[in-house]
Amino acid sequence: MELCSTKGTSKAHLDGILQHTASLLPQPNCLPTSFKRLLSSISEELITIHKVHVCVNDCTFFEDNRTTECPKCGETRYRQEDSLGRKTARKVFSHTSIKEMLELLFSCKNIAQVIQSAGGCQRQNVVTDILETNIWQSWMSEDEELKVVLGFNTDGVNPYHGSGAKYSCWPLVFAIFNLPKHIRNKTDALLLYGVAPSKDARLANGLEPELVIYQNRMVDELLQLSSTRLYDAYSAAPLCIKLELLIYMMDFQRYSKYFRMSGVASLLPCNRCLIPSTRVRTNAYAPGSQPKYKRVITGHDAYRTVPARDYEVEVLI
Repeated sequence: MELCSTKGTSKAHLDGILQHTASLLPQPNCLPTSFKRLLSSISEELITIHKVHVCVNDCTFFEDNRTTECPKCGETRYRQEDSLGRKTARKVFSHTSIKEMLELLFSCKNIAQVIQSAGGCQRQNVVTDILETNIWQSWMSEDEELKVVLGFNTDGVNPYHGSGAKYSCWPLVFAIFNLPKHIRNKTDALLLYGVAPSKDARLANGLEPELVIYQNRMVDELLQLSSTRLYDAYSAAPLCIKLELLIYMMDFQRYSKYFRMSGVASLLPCNRCLIPSTRVRTNAYAPGSQPKYKRVITGHDAYRTVPARDYEVEVLI
């Protein structure tokens, strides 16, 4: 699986690797000999991807098979039929289920133990994390239900930036604050709810999707999980869980800077006044040209021993 996702290995090539590895091991063995059998053997550990048709203008979701046009803007739901008479949706939203992700997390004994124990961190004289605050401790001890606190973050990205194609998709990402601070912001610990797809540039309505309907769908599921029961592998018994959304941010870089994560050079602050930098374009707009920006850090006169001015660092972004 890692070869396909990170190394770009084709499924046919992976089939050959699995067959060759199985032939080298003592016979008989239980190693899957194809990608299809591999998926079948780990199906219970995978998250189901749910797909729903959405209006090309992000007006609404098509929840039934009878609707063929958007009731708000009138755009058609399907493309023209192909030679075999098949219909395909013009726009599809792929997302996961928050409840299914929680069920998978709590089905692992180690992960369930970490989530439950992180809420009871020792109080210290110096607060370095939200889990060490008095408010968090009192809030967690209010009732017997386990509170799972999430932070939501989304931002627009262009996965085809290197090829010059114009596209703007918005990943919808959750972070679990019950995890220790050195774990919760790692890539493997984040929960990807879904990716809001880009608009069609040919419709002249911009590229960025309207996030309202995607967030409404997400919030509806969060409300359903405000109090639910899941099987806890750590205690080997059902567990009452209350899901809460605590933080909402619409900027990956701001999220990284807020939690002091690495890779935020574009928000480098002044070493005197600690005011973040801003990005200003320096070259005139020219179609097809590479934009050139400069970072401008504007500080306060009271914090400086030199005349007030803007510190500028020219970079290519």
